[in-house]
Amino acid sequence: MADHGFKVAVYNRTTAKTEAFVAENPANIIGPGGALVPSADLKDFVVSIKAPRRIILLVKAGMPTDATIDGLKPLLSKGDVVIDGGNAEWEDTVRREAALGAMGLHFVGSGVSGGEEGARFGPSLMPGGKPEAWAMLKPVWEAIAAKVDAKTASPSPARPPASPSPAACLARRTSARAARGTTSRCAQTASSTATCSSSARPTTSCATCSARATAR
Repeated sequence: MADHGFKVAVYNRTTAKTEAFVAENPANIIGPGGALVPSADLKDFVVSIKAPRRIILLVKAGMPTDATIDGLKPLLSKGDVVIDGGNAEWEDTVRREAALGAMGLHFVGSGVSGGEEGARFGPSLMPGGKPEAWAMLKPVWEAIAAKVDAKTASPSPARPPASPSPAACLARRTSARAARGTTSRCAQTASSTATCSSSARPTTSCATCSARATAR
């Protein structure tokens, strides 16, 4: 999302993971206008997001997702939308939408496919929710989703022209990690809405509980 000009607030309950993610995604590999805004505290993370907030969760399905939502509930305001990007059971999605809706909050269950490269350069996104929730999410999702040529239906690059290639990103990160004497997988990009991470996910190095919302 940051590659597409969005400011993305990022949070992981393990502060070291947030710091590592931001360090592995410096400003020089992010698209024009984009930025990562890290927070060490969940409350600070929520406060850093412009209302109405779009908060994307990228955590393990099931109880970890419920725990993350429970932690966010007292910090959110009416009209905010929570987007679950995990592999949730549909019954859980229906239950969460009803529970948050009763609080004046929106909920979108959105499957994400495409792996690490797709996450940064064009994933397949499968959102489901009420029209008003989709209206809030649409500008971000349409900007970052995989694109196809209208005439040939063949894939076309989704990243902005100024963004580096996946190979260039990986090379830069590999070089940086080698200098630190560490190794890890090439991280996904957090989205332009806030990304809240939770170490409950056996995760890629990208933020976990993703909360997407525009940072102030």
